[in-house]
Amino acid sequence: MNRSSLFFLFFPIFLFAGEHTIFVNGHLNYARLFFEDSPKVRGYLAGPQIGYEYQHCRFFTEASFEGYFNAGPLCGRFAQESKVRDYMVKWKIGPTFSFCCERLELSPYIGFGFERFVNMQDPRVCGLTYKYTKLFVPIGFSSYWCLQEQVSIGLQAEVRPDVLSRLRFCSNKIDIDRKYAVRVRAPFMFTLGCQNLFNLNLIPFFDWNKFGEADECTCNGIPLPIPDFTRWYAGFKVEFAFTF
Repeated sequence: MNRSSLFFLFFPIFLFAGEHTIFVNGHLNYARLFFEDSPKVRGYLAGPQIGYEYQHCRFFTEASFEGYFNAGPLCGRFAQESKVRDYMVKWKIGPTFSFCCERLELSPYIGFGFERFVNMQDPRVCGLTYKYTKLFVPIGFSSYWCLQEQVSIGLQAEVRPDVLSRLRFCSNKIDIDRKYAVRVRAPFMFTLGCQNLFNLNLIPFFDWNKFGEADECTCNGIPLPIPDFTRWYAGFKVEFAFTF
């Protein structure tokens, strides 16, 4: 039997030998959006997150999607109102280490991700209706401390340096300066039932994201220097996870 046959024979065994987790959460957060030296737009966003994690032999990998949408008006000065769509797809991979009789777990990771941030301004102004696209590399860690048999707390932090950052407004697509983003989460995890299959996680979080500057023209050919754009979210997630 050759090596390829052995791989296809034992790969399903390896796959099902590990621990699989599917998680779904909903979140609500306060959002603040602003260009440098310009009026700020603020309000509330909400949305879902879904993901899958596989863990086996002190190794884990995770893929997830999350979205943010208006949960009410995002308003600024001068009757300015924004309609926001923010999508993020992320994959990460890393080892898992246990300490203190396996009461403490630490998982550093690295990965790759894609983000699309869309702002539609009302009243509609060419330079203020824009779409940002990012390719980034998430680098961070997750840590969990088991307080009791069914209660744990955690700390998660990551930085997301850009690989590619692009802006589209009107019909123009331009590359902009690469920046970075930062995220911190502090989950509280409760195991439901005696089989340790279900978890309820309450997760406060903070996410800060900076987009670079560029020099461009409007649809009418008027020079429009685009300053740094920053958005940050602070909110709360309620997550349900199933492990099998």
